[in-house]
Amino acid sequence: MILNGRLQATIAAYLFGALLVSAQTLRIDFNHGSATQSGWDSIAAGDTDLGDSWSKTFSGSIGLDVDAIGSVGLDTRDRGSNNGGGAEASMWRDFLFANGSFIGNQGSGLSLAFTGLQPNTEYPITIWAFDESSNDDLDGDGLAALLEHAFGSINGDAGASPESQVVIGTGLLNEGTEENLTIPFRRNLAADDVIITAEISSDLASWNSLGVQYVSSIPNGDGTETVTYRSTAPFASIDKEFVRIRVTQRP
Repeated sequence: MILNGRLQATIAAYLFGALLVSAQTLRIDFNHGSATQSGWDSIAAGDTDLGDSWSKTFSGSIGLDVDAIGSVGLDTRDRGSNNGGGAEASMWRDFLFANGSFIGNQGSGLSLAFTGLQPNTEYPITIWAFDESSNDDLDGDGLAALLEHAFGSINGDAGASPESQVVIGTGLLNEGTEENLTIPFRRNLAADDVIITAEISSDLASWNSLGVQYVSSIPNGDGTETVTYRSTAPFASIDKEFVRIRVTQRP
């Protein structure tokens, strides 16, 4: 999942005794020139000596340990420049699991160990890692991995996706008398690394956001919110109109 070179784990809210611990997002930014996301030490372009395993504790309790699987260990990371993009070669320059010309040998990889978790407690965890599969649709539900992340569904479980599908319909807004085309969708509140834009077109060739108006955002209480946009043109006054939700990586 290409998310600007981010490895991210989201731990849902859980009970620690009688105390409700809020949801936490643990993440490492690989491609930011000055990655200073709250809760993680800076990993900046130019760092070339991060071949060892490392760990970090979040919120004073839950920790994340990152190490290599296999005997070769982590080679030195090439951080001479901001790799950006999402090509496979760029990923290899971030983490080398072998010390030769063959990268990603069988049995190699990253080991992620969470510490500080409480016994007999369920922790739903979602991992979004850096690879070239942002456009993959692993569960065949019509939503690519990047869209699943943006909408808060699961890329791998088609049964968890329909609630996040964009629903297009018409309705009366603000006690008006004319119907407008509306576009409601669910947005993942933790997906601050993507930009979601509602766009409109009359010919499916030229798209813009000028003819679309934001209406509302309603929290769903599960880490998502239902966002609604509408066309500014009354439904009865136009021949044809097309709308879409566009999801892109945040620069």
